[in-house]
Amino acid sequence: MDDILSMDCECSSSEICDSNHKHVITGKLGIVNNVKLRKLLSKGPNYREKRTTNFNKAKKDVIFSINNLFDNLKNKYKLDDYSLTPWKDKAIEVLNQKIFDLKKSVHVSQVTPVLDDPSVLEDLASLQDKYVIVPIDKAVNDFAFICKKILYNNTS
Repeated sequence: MDDILSMDCECSSSEICDSNHKHVITGKLGIVNNVKLRKLLSKGPNYREKRTTNFNKAKKDVIFSINNLFDNLKNKYKLDDYSLTPWKDKAIEVLNQKIFDLKKSVHVSQVTPVLDDPSVLEDLASLQDKYVIVPIDKAVNDFAFICKKILYNNTS
């Protein structure tokens, strides 16, 4: 915390500096210089970027869960492997058929998430060095950018 208290903030030279607090306290996304990051943040804190559908990973994860359930049921009810094996085999068979059907009917497009862009991550890290970025409780889909120095000066 001492390094935050000793850091210099650039608030006094900012055009969005709050006149009462003499530090940046704003909900304006104009503080974000990176266009991609600003557009992403404008969608709000509950927005999740789309990811490319990976059927193989999904299948692997579901089979992992089926195996966990199989082991838990077997241990809980003290069953042997053979009593649940037909159920497990049928579940995996149904899974394989569903994935096969989905692969035929769903067009998977490659998506490159904004947060995979190194320049966006660099700009986000720079913002996080200066400000605490928090969702605004009463304003849906908005963020506040608050100078770290004012937060730590008021808590000591």
